[in-house]
Amino acid sequence: MKYLISALLFLSLNYLATSQNNYARLVNPFIGTDGTGHTFPGATSPFGMVQLSPDTRNDDSWEGCSGYYYADSIILGFSHTHLSGTGCSDYGDLLIMPFTFSDFYDAQRVAISDINHHKEKAYAGFYENTLSNNVQVKLTTTTRTGIHSYTYPSNEKLILLDLKHRDELLDFNIEIPNDSTILGHRKSKAWAQDQDFFFAIRLSTPISKIRSNSGEIITSQFPYFDQINHPVIVLEFGPNTPKNIILRVGISQVDKNGALLNLNTEAKHNNFDLYLQKNEDVWNKQLSKIEFEGPNPTKDTIFYTALYHCMIAPNTASDVDGRYRGMDRKIHTAKFYTHYSVFSLWDTYRALHPLFNIIERERSADFILTILNMYKEGGKLPVWELAGNETNCMIGYHSASLLADAVAKNIPIPLELACEAVESSANQIEFGVKTYATQGYLQVEDEHESVSKTVEYSYDDYCIAKLFEAKGDKEKAEYYYNRSRNFF
Repeated sequence: MKYLISALLFLSLNYLATSQNNYARLVNPFIGTDGTGHTFPGATSPFGMVQLSPDTRNDDSWEGCSGYYYADSIILGFSHTHLSGTGCSDYGDLLIMPFTFSDFYDAQRVAISDINHHKEKAYAGFYENTLSNNVQVKLTTTTRTGIHSYTYPSNEKLILLDLKHRDELLDFNIEIPNDSTILGHRKSKAWAQDQDFFFAIRLSTPISKIRSNSGEIITSQFPYFDQINHPVIVLEFGPNTPKNIILRVGISQVDKNGALLNLNTEAKHNNFDLYLQKNEDVWNKQLSKIEFEGPNPTKDTIFYTALYHCMIAPNTASDVDGRYRGMDRKIHTAKFYTHYSVFSLWDTYRALHPLFNIIERERSADFILTILNMYKEGGKLPVWELAGNETNCMIGYHSASLLADAVAKNIPIPLELACEAVESSANQIEFGVKTYATQGYLQVEDEHESVSKTVEYSYDDYCIAKLFEAKGDKEKAEYYYNRSRNFF
């Protein structure tokens, strides 16, 4: 399905023939990485679980929300989860970094590379850089796996694995059952207070030794297991091994078996170019849903980069077998739909989700099922959900808007459950909602951000009225229509 957009306005939605344009290569992922854009330049797949990208910061600074800030001078490594466009920091799970100095006393420091932006290259689904130690790095992804290609300039070949990077580390374990497989778990705390990240790595070249961050040899024998001493380790490879090493990394919020299943299903070989081509094909199909007639190539890049950023989140959260970690932190199975995470609803209810209801109708239906299951598991519809955690960031109960817009655009939803869920949000005690409902407005003495909350609650009540109207409940519809007029 493809829609025609004029260079000036979203004017018409006419079906067009399939274009032969390489839309993926029109995308410039560096747009938004400077200033306060808070985007990341690395590789991902449409609505993918993995966002494999360089990190230039290891803190929660404003400029470093996405992990990468263009004005920074160093790269710490490449981690597997990133947020795009947010004003709060989180993610950055499992930092991996190749380096070449076998005589070291602090691998985290030694592995750091200067940034040379002239050597960076990126488009939709691909990132490339040559580090200051002359290791060439190429990255791409599938939906649930990250694919690394490292080409070393010499026989010194080492890789840093860092589970302490960025968020507060609460717990970890690393299991290396043989010389080419690594399994692990990282529990961390940041914006989302309780995060579980599991990973499974397959290497194209066998590990010869495992070192600590300080350089001491931990072992050259397998299996190896640690859950206490070494959340940062270094993999060393023999001098006669190939100069190119491929890492395939499956991830999961469920368990190690889920990460391994995702890896074995989506990344079965070591041919980096085949993964890249497939990812590029997926992005071309995705981006071709909208045909933009721009006046020049620069406008094409601006448009398709913006569209690309629309298609990064929400992120796939269920494994290939449908299992996911719910708002109750228990394991559930998504039957007949894909479960998602990262619902930044205050930012997305106005325009992004209405766009999805036009060009992503099947995926929008999955978004609806996701947020309704979040209500069943956590007792409330999401406000700003992240990794199965409610952050309660921003204001309003805008899940109501997603549901109402879906009904307006004829996307099938379980209407009875939807009405139950939105009414629960509209009658909660928190955030001044009860006072607003009783009094008809909020004043500064009642609640912080009183005017904004009054306006947004009123809008959400209008959406709720529309849902009850669609259900045929005229009495409830009239009640919420009356509440929606509060902002007058």
